[in-house]
Amino acid sequence: MASTFLCLMSLGACTVEERPGSTSVDSASDSPVALVEAPPRGAVGPQADSVLAVVQMVFDGINAGDGTVIMAAFQAEGRVGAIRRVGALVSASTAQGMAASIQAAAAYVERMFDPVVEVSGSLATVWAPYDFYIDGEFTHCGVDLFQLVRGDAGWKIRDLVYTVLQPPACSMHPDGSPGG
Repeated sequence: MASTFLCLMSLGACTVEERPGSTSVDSASDSPVALVEAPPRGAVGPQADSVLAVVQMVFDGINAGDGTVIMAAFQAEGRVGAIRRVGALVSASTAQGMAASIQAAAAYVERMFDPVVEVSGSLATVWAPYDFYIDGEFTHCGVDLFQLVRGDAGWKIRDLVYTVLQPPACSMHPDGSPGG
């Protein structure tokens, strides 16, 4: 099994670290680089299942038009942001704002697929492609990125940032359109 390495940049605080079996890094700059072995891609097990269950609550709340379900998944100070064009956060809200807009909205269907869960102690991320429909009509797809923190109440979403794209820049759900 080949080793995977991450390249971490710092403000001059690290040095190049040689690892057996690693490939050389050719850098055009004088920035110090450290090679650090990366964890395996995608967590599995009870922690990942617990994290995904909280994320699924957001999709369940959106699909049911129930903002209280969405709020149960977020920390009270949870934030939500949308990226609609390259490199620009074009809308920012709170979890409360998202929950309120869902309750007042038309029939939404949002489905995630092929989520990747990463867990480190009390921090977790979920990267999940999704597609989105309003009143049965496809509107967009993209990627949801959730950051979760585990506290006394279990896992809660701290931040959700998502892209709003059109194919081929994003993928549709592999099961095709909902209900069809």
